[in-house]
Amino acid sequence: MPPPQGVSIEIDAREVEQLFERIRRAGRRPTDELMHALAAAGASETEGRIDTGGPGPDGRAWKPVNRPGRPLQLHGHLKDSITDSHTARTAAWGTNLVYARMHQLGGVLKDVRPRNKQALAFTPRGARRPIVRRRVKRIEIPARPYLGFGRRERQAAGAVIERWLDRAMEGRSAR
Repeated sequence: MPPPQGVSIEIDAREVEQLFERIRRAGRRPTDELMHALAAAGASETEGRIDTGGPGPDGRAWKPVNRPGRPLQLHGHLKDSITDSHTARTAAWGTNLVYARMHQLGGVLKDVRPRNKQALAFTPRGARRPIVRRRVKRIEIPARPYLGFGRRERQAAGAVIERWLDRAMEGRSAR
């Protein structure tokens, strides 16, 4: 068949077969390096989200805090506690801090109640003065989801997978 007028491209089937063979070899490579890189990328994106004060993985802004500074950053312990782990088949990241779940999901502080019926007063660690809330029966912490697999994590994972495949197809290590 003659090429169309102007411009043409010819694909040699041998080149395509070689490419498919490289992809097959890449698919048989151990995935430990890939999962390690995916876990590290997820942890890094989570730390970045905490640094910038949101938004959550779903793109929604976090509720502001009633103090100077950004949400989830009073002392930096939450960000510093983010760790990652992996196996040959899984990549994970998160934190083991006791209060981390409350920040992720939100909820009511059950053990914080006013001593008298008029006001609730408490002094957060690092604060100069107590916070006083009149006619408050409970303290509610709004959800500020920082862990998740949102747009930023998908982009980071895509880049990690692309680099891993490129290196695997070339026969190089992913590191």
